[in-house]
Amino acid sequence: MRVAVDYSWMGSTGIGRVASEVLKYKNDSVEIVPIRVGSSNAGIFTPLSLTQNLIALEADFFWSPGFMPPLLSSRMPAAITIHDLTHLHFYSKLHKIYFSEIIKRLLKNIQIIFTVSHFTKNEILKWSQIEESKVIVIPNGVDEQFSQIGEKAKFEYPYILYIGNRRGYKNIFRLMLGFSQSGLIEDGFFLALSGDRDSEMIDLERRAGIENKVYYLGKIPESSLPAVYRGAQALAFPSLYEGFGLPIVEAMACGTPVLTSNTSSMPEVAGGASLLVDPYSVREIADGLTLISKNTALREDLIGKGIERAKDYSWKITSEKYWSVIVNAVTDGA
Repeated sequence: MRVAVDYSWMGSTGIGRVASEVLKYKNDSVEIVPIRVGSSNAGIFTPLSLTQNLIALEADFFWSPGFMPPLLSSRMPAAITIHDLTHLHFYSKLHKIYFSEIIKRLLKNIQIIFTVSHFTKNEILKWSQIEESKVIVIPNGVDEQFSQIGEKAKFEYPYILYIGNRRGYKNIFRLMLGFSQSGLIEDGFFLALSGDRDSEMIDLERRAGIENKVYYLGKIPESSLPAVYRGAQALAFPSLYEGFGLPIVEAMACGTPVLTSNTSSMPEVAGGASLLVDPYSVREIADGLTLISKNTALREDLIGKGIERAKDYSWKITSEKYWSVIVNAVTDGA
Protein backbone atom coordinates (compact mmCIF):
# COMPACT_ATOMS: atom_id res chain seq x y z
CA MET A 1 0.00 0.00 0.00
CA ARG A 2 1.43 3.38 -1.06
CA VAL A 3 0.46 6.33 1.12
CA ALA A 4 1.34 9.86 0.02
CA VAL A 5 2.19 12.14 2.97
CA ASP A 6 2.56 15.92 2.91
CA TYR A 7 6.07 16.28 4.32
CA SER A 8 5.91 20.07 4.43
CA TRP A 9 4.62 19.67 8.00
CA MET A 10 7.62 17.69 9.21
CA GLY A 11 9.87 19.46 11.71
CA SER A 12 10.13 20.48 15.35
CA THR A 13 6.58 21.83 15.68
CA GLY A 14 3.75 20.01 17.44
CA ILE A 15 2.27 18.92 14.12
CA GLY A 16 5.67 17.68 12.99
CA ARG A 17 5.96 15.69 16.18
CA VAL A 18 2.62 13.96 15.61
CA ALA A 19 3.55 13.21 11.99
CA SER A 20 6.90 11.69 12.86
CA GLU A 21 5.40 9.49 15.58
CA VAL A 22 2.58 8.23 13.36
CA LEU A 23 5.08 7.42 10.60
CA LYS A 24 7.50 5.74 13.03
CA TYR A 25 4.99 3.02 13.90
CA LYS A 26 3.45 2.54 10.47
CA ASN A 27 2.41 -0.88 9.18
CA ASP A 28 5.17 -2.84 7.44
CA SER A 29 2.84 -3.19 4.47
CA VAL A 30 2.74 0.59 4.00
CA GLU A 31 5.16 2.43 1.71
CA ILE A 32 5.36 6.16 2.40
CA VAL A 33 5.54 8.48 -0.61
CA PRO A 34 6.75 11.91 0.62
CA ILE A 35 5.42 14.93 -1.27
CA ARG A 36 6.06 18.67 -0.94
CA VAL A 37 9.25 18.19 1.08
CA GLY A 38 10.48 21.58 2.26
CA SER A 39 7.48 23.47 0.82
CA SER A 40 5.31 25.99 2.66
CA ASN A 41 2.92 23.97 4.81
CA ALA A 42 0.12 26.50 5.13
CA GLY A 43 0.46 29.08 2.37
CA ILE A 44 -2.48 30.51 0.48
CA PHE A 45 -1.67 28.30 -2.54
CA THR A 46 -1.01 25.10 -0.59
CA PRO A 47 -4.32 23.45 -1.66
CA LEU A 48 -3.37 24.05 -5.31
CA SER A 49 0.13 22.67 -4.73
CA LEU A 50 -1.33 19.57 -3.10
CA THR A 51 -3.61 18.97 -6.07
CA GLN A 52 -0.73 19.35 -8.53
CA ASN A 53 1.32 16.82 -6.56
CA LEU A 54 -1.50 14.30 -6.30
CA ILE A 55 -2.86 14.37 -9.86
CA ALA A 56 -0.18 12.20 -11.45
CA LEU A 57 0.89 10.34 -8.32
CA GLU A 58 0.55 6.59 -8.07
CA ALA A 59 -0.63 6.06 -4.51
CA ASP A 60 -3.52 4.45 -2.66
CA PHE A 61 -4.14 7.12 -0.04
CA PHE A 62 -3.17 10.70 0.87
CA TRP A 63 -2.65 12.04 4.39
CA SER A 64 -1.74 15.54 5.49
CA PRO A 65 -0.62 15.86 9.14
CA GLY A 66 -1.96 19.43 9.00
CA PHE A 67 -5.24 21.10 8.18
CA MET A 68 -4.70 21.86 4.48
CA PRO A 69 -6.91 19.89 2.04
CA PRO A 70 -6.22 19.69 -1.71
CA LEU A 71 -8.00 22.16 -3.99
CA LEU A 72 -9.65 19.37 -5.98
CA SER A 73 -10.64 15.85 -5.04
CA SER A 74 -8.42 13.11 -6.43
CA ARG A 75 -9.07 9.49 -7.30
CA MET A 76 -7.39 8.34 -4.06
CA PRO A 77 -9.09 8.64 -0.65
CA ALA A 78 -7.64 11.43 1.47
CA ALA A 79 -7.37 12.51 5.10
CA ILE A 80 -6.12 15.53 6.99
CA THR A 81 -5.53 16.11 10.69
CA ILE A 82 -7.09 19.20 12.26
CA HIS A 83 -5.40 19.67 15.62
CA ASP A 84 -7.41 22.73 16.68
CA LEU A 85 -9.29 25.74 15.36
CA THR A 86 -6.95 28.44 16.68
CA HIS A 87 -7.13 30.22 13.31
CA LEU A 88 -10.77 31.02 14.03
CA HIS A 89 -10.15 32.29 17.55
CA PHE A 90 -6.74 33.88 17.87
CA TYR A 91 -5.26 34.66 14.47
CA SER A 92 -5.86 37.64 12.18
CA LYS A 93 -9.12 38.50 10.43
CA LEU A 94 -7.58 37.36 7.14
CA HIS A 95 -6.72 33.97 8.67
CA LYS A 96 -10.30 33.61 9.88
CA ILE A 97 -11.72 34.49 6.44
CA TYR A 98 -9.37 32.09 4.64
CA PHE A 99 -10.13 29.28 7.06
CA SER A 100 -13.90 29.79 6.92
CA GLU A 101 -14.32 30.61 3.23
CA ILE A 102 -11.65 28.38 1.66
CA ILE A 103 -10.59 25.55 3.97
CA LYS A 104 -14.13 24.76 5.13
CA ARG A 105 -15.35 24.50 1.54
CA LEU A 106 -12.47 22.19 0.59
CA LEU A 107 -13.28 19.68 3.32
CA LYS A 108 -15.68 18.09 0.83
CA ASN A 109 -12.61 16.86 -1.09
CA ILE A 110 -11.46 14.56 1.71
CA GLN A 111 -12.97 11.44 3.23
CA ILE A 112 -11.49 11.55 6.76
CA ILE A 113 -10.67 14.27 9.27
CA PHE A 114 -8.51 13.09 12.15
CA THR A 115 -8.52 15.19 15.30
CA VAL A 116 -6.96 14.94 18.74
CA SER A 117 -9.78 15.44 21.27
CA HIS A 118 -13.54 15.25 21.54
CA PHE A 119 -13.56 18.96 22.31
CA THR A 120 -11.95 19.70 18.95
CA LYS A 121 -14.22 17.23 17.16
CA ASN A 122 -17.26 19.06 18.50
CA GLU A 123 -15.79 22.39 17.41
CA ILE A 124 -15.11 21.07 13.92
CA LEU A 125 -18.63 19.68 13.58
CA LYS A 126 -20.24 22.90 14.75
CA TRP A 127 -18.06 25.03 12.48
CA SER A 128 -18.05 22.93 9.32
CA GLN A 129 -21.49 21.27 9.41
CA ILE A 130 -19.95 18.10 7.90
CA GLU A 131 -21.22 14.66 8.80
CA GLU A 132 -20.07 13.38 12.17
CA SER A 133 -18.83 10.04 10.81
CA LYS A 134 -16.14 11.87 8.84
CA VAL A 135 -14.38 13.14 12.00
CA ILE A 136 -12.34 10.57 13.94
CA VAL A 137 -10.78 11.30 17.33
CA ILE A 138 -7.33 9.83 17.92
CA PRO A 139 -5.54 11.45 20.90
CA ASN A 140 -1.87 12.29 20.82
CA GLY A 141 0.59 10.06 22.65
CA VAL A 142 3.54 10.38 24.97
CA ASP A 143 6.96 8.90 24.31
CA GLU A 144 8.32 6.20 26.62
CA GLN A 145 11.26 8.43 27.58
CA PHE A 146 8.80 10.58 29.53
CA SER A 147 8.85 8.65 32.80
CA GLN A 148 9.22 9.44 36.49
CA ILE A 149 12.36 7.30 36.48
CA GLY A 150 15.49 9.11 35.40
CA GLU A 151 17.67 12.14 36.02
CA LYS A 152 16.25 15.47 37.11
CA ALA A 153 17.49 18.77 35.75
CA LYS A 154 19.45 20.63 38.41
CA PHE A 155 19.23 24.40 38.50
CA GLU A 156 20.42 26.78 41.18
CA TYR A 157 16.87 27.46 42.36
CA PRO A 158 13.54 25.55 42.39
CA TYR A 159 11.39 26.37 39.39
CA ILE A 160 7.87 26.40 37.98
CA LEU A 161 8.02 25.20 34.37
CA TYR A 162 6.25 26.33 31.21
CA ILE A 163 6.80 24.45 27.93
CA GLY A 164 5.41 25.77 24.67
CA ASN A 165 5.39 28.68 22.26
CA ARG A 166 4.45 32.23 23.23
CA ARG A 167 1.50 33.04 21.05
CA GLY A 168 -1.07 35.25 22.75
CA TYR A 169 -3.48 32.46 23.63
CA LYS A 170 -0.73 30.69 25.59
CA ASN A 171 -1.42 33.28 28.32
CA ILE A 172 2.19 33.92 29.30
CA PHE A 173 1.57 37.37 30.78
CA ARG A 174 -1.15 36.16 33.15
CA LEU A 175 1.14 33.29 34.12
CA MET A 176 3.87 35.82 34.95
CA LEU A 177 1.43 37.94 36.95
CA GLY A 178 0.17 34.86 38.78
CA PHE A 179 3.71 33.80 39.58
CA SER A 180 4.46 37.32 40.85
CA GLN A 181 1.43 37.24 43.17
CA SER A 182 1.86 33.64 44.37
CA GLY A 183 4.50 34.35 47.01
CA LEU A 184 6.82 31.75 45.44
CA ILE A 185 9.48 34.34 44.61
CA GLU A 186 9.91 34.96 48.34
CA ASP A 187 10.54 31.22 48.68
CA GLY A 188 13.32 31.34 46.11
CA PHE A 189 11.41 30.03 43.08
CA PHE A 190 12.03 30.99 39.48
CA LEU A 191 9.71 30.73 36.49
CA ALA A 192 11.38 28.61 33.78
CA LEU A 193 10.24 29.10 30.19
CA SER A 194 11.23 27.24 27.05
CA GLY A 195 12.68 29.52 24.38
CA ASP A 196 14.99 32.52 24.53
CA ARG A 197 14.69 35.92 26.18
CA ASP A 198 13.75 38.72 23.79
CA SER A 199 12.54 42.33 23.98
CA GLU A 200 8.91 41.27 24.32
CA MET A 201 9.68 38.97 27.24
CA ILE A 202 11.82 41.65 28.91
CA ASP A 203 8.82 44.00 28.72
CA LEU A 204 6.46 41.36 30.15
CA GLU A 205 8.90 40.65 33.01
CA ARG A 206 9.01 44.35 33.85
CA ARG A 207 5.24 44.76 33.73
CA ALA A 208 4.75 41.68 35.92
CA GLY A 209 7.45 42.78 38.35
CA ILE A 210 9.52 39.60 38.01
CA GLU A 211 12.72 40.93 36.44
CA ASN A 212 15.61 38.52 37.04
CA LYS A 213 13.20 35.83 38.25
CA VAL A 214 12.79 34.01 34.94
CA TYR A 215 14.97 31.24 33.51
CA TYR A 216 15.01 30.95 29.72
CA LEU A 217 15.80 27.39 28.71
CA GLY A 218 16.25 28.01 24.98
CA LYS A 219 15.37 25.26 22.53
CA ILE A 220 15.36 22.16 24.73
CA PRO A 221 16.66 19.00 23.01
CA GLU A 222 14.05 16.25 23.01
CA SER A 223 16.44 13.98 24.92
CA SER A 224 16.77 16.59 27.71
CA LEU A 225 13.10 17.45 28.07
CA PRO A 226 12.11 14.60 30.47
CA ALA A 227 14.80 15.70 32.94
CA VAL A 228 13.56 19.29 32.75
CA TYR A 229 10.02 18.11 33.56
CA ARG A 230 11.22 15.91 36.42
CA GLY A 231 13.24 18.73 37.98
CA ALA A 232 10.30 21.15 38.07
CA GLN A 233 8.18 21.76 41.14
CA ALA A 234 5.20 21.86 38.78
CA LEU A 235 4.23 22.45 35.17
CA ALA A 236 2.16 25.61 34.71
CA PHE A 237 0.12 25.45 31.52
CA PRO A 238 -2.75 27.98 31.90
CA SER A 239 -3.42 28.32 28.16
CA LEU A 240 -6.60 30.00 26.98
CA TYR A 241 -7.17 27.34 24.34
CA GLU A 242 -5.72 24.01 23.24
CA GLY A 243 -6.77 21.29 20.83
CA PHE A 244 -4.86 18.86 23.05
CA GLY A 245 -1.98 20.22 25.15
CA LEU A 246 0.87 17.71 24.89
CA PRO A 247 3.00 19.17 27.75
CA ILE A 248 0.20 18.20 30.15
CA VAL A 249 0.60 14.47 29.55
CA GLU A 250 4.39 14.63 29.17
CA ALA A 251 4.71 16.28 32.58
CA MET A 252 2.27 13.84 34.20
CA ALA A 253 4.24 10.90 32.78
CA CYS A 254 7.38 12.34 34.38
CA GLY A 255 5.75 12.52 37.81
CA THR A 256 5.43 16.31 37.77
CA PRO A 257 2.19 17.83 39.07
CA VAL A 258 0.33 19.96 36.52
CA LEU A 259 -1.61 23.19 36.79
CA THR A 260 -3.67 23.80 33.67
CA SER A 261 -6.86 25.50 32.48
CA ASN A 262 -10.48 24.57 32.95
CA THR A 263 -11.24 25.50 29.32
CA SER A 264 -11.30 23.85 25.87
CA SER A 265 -9.65 20.41 25.70
CA MET A 266 -7.46 20.65 28.78
CA PRO A 267 -9.87 19.14 31.35
CA GLU A 268 -10.54 16.29 28.91
CA VAL A 269 -6.83 15.58 28.42
CA ALA A 270 -5.96 15.95 32.11
CA GLY A 271 -8.77 13.57 33.07
CA GLY A 272 -9.03 14.70 36.70
CA ALA A 273 -5.28 14.38 37.26
CA SER A 274 -4.35 18.08 37.18
CA LEU A 275 -5.20 21.21 39.14
CA LEU A 276 -7.59 23.24 36.98
CA VAL A 277 -7.85 27.03 37.14
CA ASP A 278 -9.66 29.79 35.27
CA PRO A 279 -6.92 31.00 32.87
CA TYR A 280 -8.46 34.49 32.75
CA SER A 281 -8.12 34.90 36.52
CA VAL A 282 -4.66 35.95 37.68
CA ARG A 283 -5.79 35.34 41.26
CA GLU A 284 -6.74 31.70 40.51
CA ILE A 285 -3.43 31.13 38.72
CA ALA A 286 -1.53 32.62 41.68
CA ASP A 287 -3.44 30.61 44.29
CA GLY A 288 -3.08 27.47 42.16
CA LEU A 289 0.68 27.90 41.88
CA THR A 290 0.92 28.30 45.67
CA LEU A 291 -1.21 25.22 46.30
CA ILE A 292 0.51 22.94 43.83
CA SER A 293 3.93 23.96 45.14
CA LYS A 294 3.32 23.87 48.89
CA ASN A 295 0.41 21.51 49.63
CA THR A 296 2.14 18.16 50.07
CA ALA A 297 -1.05 16.09 50.11
CA LEU A 298 -2.31 17.72 46.92
CA ARG A 299 1.05 17.26 45.22
CA GLU A 300 1.20 13.56 46.06
CA ASP A 301 -2.37 13.07 44.88
CA LEU A 302 -1.74 14.84 41.56
CA ILE A 303 1.54 13.02 40.98
CA GLY A 304 -0.04 9.61 41.49
CA LYS A 305 -3.10 10.39 39.39
CA GLY A 306 -0.97 11.99 36.69
CA ILE A 307 1.28 8.96 36.29
CA GLU A 308 -1.77 6.72 35.90
CA ARG A 309 -3.50 9.12 33.52
CA ALA A 310 -0.43 9.36 31.29
CA LYS A 311 -0.59 5.61 30.75
CA ASP A 312 -3.68 6.23 28.62
CA TYR A 313 -1.53 7.99 26.01
CA SER A 314 0.90 6.14 23.76
CA TRP A 315 2.32 7.12 20.38
CA LYS A 316 2.35 3.47 19.38
CA ILE A 317 -1.38 3.18 20.06
CA THR A 318 -2.01 6.53 18.35
CA SER A 319 -0.16 5.34 15.25
CA GLU A 320 -1.89 1.96 15.21
CA LYS A 321 -5.27 3.70 15.24
CA TYR A 322 -4.27 5.98 12.37
CA TRP A 323 -3.09 3.10 10.20
CA SER A 324 -6.12 0.97 11.02
CA VAL A 325 -8.40 3.74 9.73
CA ILE A 326 -6.25 4.32 6.64
CA VAL A 327 -5.98 0.66 5.74
CA ASN A 328 -9.74 0.19 6.16
CA ALA A 329 -10.43 3.23 3.97
CA VAL A 330 -8.25 1.84 1.19
CA THR A 331 -9.69 -1.67 1.54
CA ASP A 332 -13.29 -0.43 1.56
CA GLY A 333 -12.64 1.64 -1.54
CA ALA A 334 -10.89 -1.15 -3.46
